Amino acid sequence: MKQNILYEQSAIKIVLKKLQEQGYRWKNIHTVNKGRYAIIEGKGYPNIAILLKTEPFFNFGKKFSDMGYKGVGDSINTESLKEFLNANVEKVYTMFKDGKIYSIDLLHFLNKSVAWTQKEGTKVRSISIHEYTRVLR
Repeated sequence: MKQNILYEQSAIKIVLKKLQEQGYRWKNIHTVNKGRYAIIEGKGYPNIAILLKTEPFFNFGKKFSDMGYKGVGDSINTESLKEFLNANVEKVYTMFKDGKIYSIDLLHFLNKSVAWTQKEGTKVRSISIHEYTRVLR
């Protein structure tokens, strides 16, 4: 069943509800990147980030084919990554508008991703979607 996530807050609520069902507890939610991302301060659990994305980076393999990459990827801007590091985020959950949720350890993302600058000047890091784990179905 495909979902159409209309608002960032819906994605945050959906992911937190699923994590709560697995025992995760939190004490604070802080939004970043114009409300599209949230940093969740765990209550006795690691801090996490939740991101809502419209779609994967479909041209990832084409853009980085010279580095041996294929397929689709995902990108996170470096300013948000700095905020995640400052907040001691350990894991990132990405929810696409179709309702699919993936996770990756933040340090794994940083170690495996490629830094580059988008046309409009935004500095980002991109990674193959195959580095993610599909979770919370």
